Amino acid sequence: MSTHSKQRTLFKGGTVVTMDRQTPNLPEGDVLVEGEHIAAVGTNIEADGAAIVDATDCIVMPGLIDAHHHAWLGVMRRLMPDVDDLFAYFDVVAETLGVHYRPVDVAPQAGGRQPSWMLGSI
Repeated sequence: MSTHSKQRTLFKGGTVVTMDRQTPNLPEGDVLVEGEHIAAVGTNIEADGAAIVDATDCIVMPGLIDAHHHAWLGVMRRLMPDVDDLFAYFDVVAETLGVHYRPVDVAPQAGGRQPSWMLGSI
């Protein structure tokens, strides 16, 4: 058992997108990470001794690692289903198409428009 305490990091004031029906999205919220685990998601979380990351104007997605790649790659999945060269697929998807993708392209849409609570965070 390690004698070192778990590192605590508090992402404060970001737009929290949980993708969890039991934990609502928060236009302005906090995420506390202890070690490698999400310890809390909410508003105005207090965490003495935690490293604070100002997440203002950022999207925080607890549990989604490498979100900047995974969000848009899911949309493009199976774009070239008959490709026999995986590297050729990545060249087209990442290098040719990926450079044109914007956050709004994968953001939830309401009536064909970006939700107003997300406008300042993307």
